[in-house]
Amino acid sequence: MSKKFSEEWFHSFCDMINRDGRYNSDGKGWVWDVDFVITGDENSTAMKSGLKVRASLKLRDGRCKGVEIVNGKRVEGDGYLIEGKASTWEKVIEGKMTIINAILKGELAVTGNVRKLTEYVLAANDLVRIAGMVK
Repeated sequence: MSKKFSEEWFHSFCDMINRDGRYNSDGKGWVWDVDFVITGDENSTAMKSGLKVRASLKLRDGRCKGVEIVNGKRVEGDGYLIEGKASTWEKVIEGKMTIINAILKGELAVTGNVRKLTEYVLAANDLVRIAGMVK
């Protein structure tokens, strides 16, 4: 079992993405990296308050081509950056809050072409579902 939001956890997430037939289908055409910035807070059970992790998933056409733990870089080009508190991410991946509600409430901030992202709502939901299964 890997610690939630650790480098090992993100690598397991990537592996599970590649084994998930629904995402492999729903993610066809997706060719952008997604950077996740997760900041520990007092309500998180996974991360100490003030700790921060930034992981970049290399998502290409229904597959995860790799994970990079990023230090200080911003998403370049057509990638996406999704930022939020660890406790919010925990609620999302545990199914207590949808990712759309978290974004609409301002609890998760998205940088990138959101209009293009809406074409892949099923794939985004698949990623949340898969993240909830990572041990």
